[in-house]
Amino acid sequence: MKPAAALVMLFLAPAVAAAHGLSVEATLAAGRVTIVAAYDTDEPAAAARVIVSRDGAEVTTGVTDDRGEYAFPAPPAGVYGIRVDDGQGHRARARLTIPEVPDADGGAVADGAGRTTGSGRWLRIGGGLGVVALLTIIGRRATRRAG
Repeated sequence: MKPAAALVMLFLAPAVAAAHGLSVEATLAAGRVTIVAAYDTDEPAAAARVIVSRDGAEVTTGVTDDRGEYAFPAPPAGVYGIRVDDGQGHRARARLTIPEVPDADGGAVADGAGRTTGSGRWLRIGGGLGVVALLTIIGRRATRRAG
């Protein structure tokens, strides 16, 4: 294997391993909160641990299903913290706000690391490809000088 190719492989492998993040969203409808955890690739974060807390005390804990969802009865009005951990190094946090009078239609009640789709993902992919191209150029120049 050429040194430049080895250099690219060395830097590309860790980038691929950490190429996606974890996001969390929550909705309130019919007196239940549904938390959805997903990766930037839109793959659900199945079997991720969910902890909902208020003032440092756990209110509820659970594990997401195959769709990345965890649902529970809505707690009393107030502000809560959501932590999601997939057990593989991906974590996300959000703030859950339960209103005094919920909207009839329900809706989003969390603000935090929402799902990234569209241009944000493509921007990261383009940036990664740019880094790989730069490393390839540097490796080729180093090879020419050494040879």
